[in-house]
Amino acid sequence: MNCYLCGAEMGRGSIDTRDGKPVYQCACGLVSVDAPPHDYSQPMHEGIDSERWARESVIDDERRFTALKPMLVNKRVLDVGCGTGGFLRLARGVALSVMGVEPYVGSGGCVDIPVQPFLQFVDGGWNVVTLFHVLEHQVDPIGFLVEIERVLGVFGTLVVEVPSADDALMTLYGCSEFTRHTLWSKHLHLFNAKTLTETAKRAGLRVEAVRHIQRYPLSNHLHWLARGKPDGHREWGFLDSPELAKAYEDALAAIGKTDTIMAFMRKQ
Repeated sequence: MNCYLCGAEMGRGSIDTRDGKPVYQCACGLVSVDAPPHDYSQPMHEGIDSERWARESVIDDERRFTALKPMLVNKRVLDVGCGTGGFLRLARGVALSVMGVEPYVGSGGCVDIPVQPFLQFVDGGWNVVTLFHVLEHQVDPIGFLVEIERVLGVFGTLVVEVPSADDALMTLYGCSEFTRHTLWSKHLHLFNAKTLTETAKRAGLRVEAVRHIQRYPLSNHLHWLARGKPDGHREWGFLDSPELAKAYEDALAAIGKTDTIMAFMRKQ
């Protein structure tokens, strides 16, 4: 398998995805899964009702809104892959207008948010476009970002959040159970800061900043290392505190080993 970004031959990983698809890694840092494209007629959260999906998204919705609020004030905000619309409900309290793009709008529960099923139906000129955990699902991330660039205003900002290929559980602690769990056939590409920046560049976008974000606390990591299972932040949440979470995030961010990266992009 040749690398999507640099064209070099990729090495076969020692661990396949949790659903049995082969994983490849390039020296440039890109991780790719050899799997067929996701069928967008089938919901990504298949089997989860919209109310449960909304509840599970609350923490991330609030985190993203808090981080991005200053740049949303009196702006036109478009969230591509908006799910049940939780982020947009928060954003509309300060934004000039909001809209979502979500293929599963029929089951997504966005009854009070204007939503289009596909990006092709959206006009341009948006001041802020957000793309939360969507790019990794695309067969052609560069082509997808080119589509996003079409709807982004001349001086607009694109905010892209993706899971990190340099996650500490995979690359620092070597937790094979977590690696197998997080590698998934619907995550066709996993990026780090370098490969995400290169992807943006090839789409005609300039990355102005990258933030390293740790979504899951120390209790989650300890549980994975001790038990080889998820949900440690629920089972062992008594270990956590805001101060510890911040210190742990800062420590991982300093070495680029958080579980998530967020990039801020503009047109070149």
